[in-house]
Amino acid sequence: MLTENRGRPTPPPVFNHQPAMRKLYRFLLSIKLWQFVLLAFIAAYVPTFLWGLLPFADYTHPLDSASFIMRLLSHIIAAPLYETLMVQTMIIGVGSIILKHWQLGNFRFKHYSWPLIILSAVVFGIAHNYHWTYQVGAGILGLVLGFAYYVARKRRQNAYITVVIIHAVFNVPAVLERAVADRITSFF
Repeated sequence: MLTENRGRPTPPPVFNHQPAMRKLYRFLLSIKLWQFVLLAFIAAYVPTFLWGLLPFADYTHPLDSASFIMRLLSHIIAAPLYETLMVQTMIIGVGSIILKHWQLGNFRFKHYSWPLIILSAVVFGIAHNYHWTYQVGAGILGLVLGFAYYVARKRRQNAYITVVIIHAVFNVPAVLERAVADRITSFF
């Protein structure tokens, strides 16, 4: 609906998301590390869990048939260390350093964080090439991990270790669920 303003029509007010994002950003910078890790875990786990409930979702992993110790080592130690280094650190960490000092003619990259976070989420999802539904779930996790990496850098914390911890905590329920399922099926 347009209203008259001195003979000129003025457009209706547009929702401005910046104050809400600024409040969220300030809040994330103010909380303790364990609270930040817990919030990131919840932000990643809830949508991924709900996505996994869909009837066509397939979250089987090639290492599901491996031993508990092998799943523990691969999912909770090796995968978070390697994937955080290759995805969040290389894309967001190195990419932000490159784009900070790079300009295209008169265009300088000032707001490069979100494109790098989204790119890291897409790469993270594609890297989990087991089933397309698994890739979507991994992409959701990758988005949260990318944002967590960015916020941890702004908090002046070790972003790599912070994201490794969040990723490892995220993988714990999957490893434990598989271990419980193995125990239940061994009774029959």
